Amino acid sequence: MELVNCARCGKVFARVGKNICPDCLAEEEETFKKVREFIEENPGLTVHEVAEKCAVAPKKIYGFLKEGRLQRQKFNASETKWRCESCGAYITSGRLCQNCQKILKDEMLAHENEKLKPDARKKTIEKGKIHLSRLQDR
Repeated sequence: MELVNCARCGKVFARVGKNICPDCLAEEEETFKKVREFIEENPGLTVHEVAEKCAVAPKKIYGFLKEGRLQRQKFNASETKWRCESCGAYITSGRLCQNCQKILKDEMLAHENEKLKPDARKKTIEKGKIHLSRLQDR
């Protein structure tokens, strides 16, 4: 565990997961419950209407949508769009558009394949042989 300052209140705490302290996390969970219950009772509203009625910043509601904690279908669909964090295209779920997800996945696979090339394995094996040969001479 590492000691960090809470991103919301600045209090020092031992980070386990998120960058917010347990007190702020509990407050965020209460906000989430309030918003979720209001949406269940009043489907079809816009994000801004829900934010106004629940006294919550629209940014917080969009955050819940991006995390997949709220269902987009419960809102007025015309307003529940945001921008891809990589290219800026409009999306309706997650943080990246389909194209950026594919690019990221391809880059990760290419990096993984680079690690597994025969030359890299051969060098590792040769290092092992050199190490073993030293032990055998004794």
